[in-house]
This record gives sequence, structure tokens and C-alpha cells, in this order.
Amino acid sequence: MDMDKQTYRRYADARAPRSSSPRNCLRAFWVGGTVCLVGQSLCDRCGECVKACPGHAISLENGVNTWQCAVYYRGAHRSNPFQPKDFLAGNPEREAILDGTKVFDRESARALYPELDFLPHRTGYAPCLCGKKCDVACYNHLKEKNLL
Repeated sequence: MDMDKQTYRRYADARAPRSSSPRNCLRAFWVGGTVCLVGQSLCDRCGECVKACPGHAISLENGVNTWQCAVYYRGAHRSNPFQPKDFLAGNPEREAILDGTKVFDRESARALYPELDFLPHRTGYAPCLCGKKCDVACYNHLKEKNLL
């Protein structure tokens, strides 16, 4: 799927519902908190999320490296359909970044953020470009176990 930023903006604007930000923030807080509480009780440490993450941001021993997750959530991986072919051309760590083997901390993640501008930002939120593969793998596993 090849889409430039302007085409995507028109596509997103035509389909985006108008919403109340304060109400949505409150709802996200309560729903997100509930999901986290329930999710912790459902996790059987199967490791499907670890295998699915394109940025290798999850480990069973250490949990989630949030800076690593943020970089790959924003699309610094090979499966990002909006990533141009010349993404990070000239960067000596390009292959390690695209393969998810480069480990990011706060400074290195923030330094890369300006390069991770694949889609227009209408809301101030970074669009999820990793596909939340960790969540999908988890949901599929829990469905197979008849826990969802």
C-alpha cells in the first residue's frame, strides 16, 4: 500500500470521528486501567508477545523497554508500510534499527523521533505503526486457551 502523507491525511480526515478530548481522556484512563488489571491476571507468561514484537521491546525477565517500544511503535521497523526505501540512509546503525536489534534508551529514542515522521499528526498522538503485534499475539493466544 503506497500512500503519501497528503493522500493519507485526506483518507484519515474523511473517516475520523469528531470527539470530545476531555471525555475521551477520562474514558481512556478508566478503560486502560481496567484492561491492565484484568490483563495482569490473564497473563500466563507464554511469551507470544515477546516473539511478535518487531522491536524486541519485551522480555519475560524485564518486561517492556518503553523507549524501545516507542521507537518501533512509531514505525522504525521493516514491516512499516509507510516507510520510504531510503529511511535512515547513511545512518551506520540503520540495519540494527530496522531489524529491532538496536537497543534504545531515552536519549537515543528521542534523537530518532524526528526521523519517524511517516504520517501526518492530526491529534498530537503518534500513530501506531507496529500493528500492536504484541497485543494481537496475546489476544490470539488467550482465545486459543478460551480465556477471552
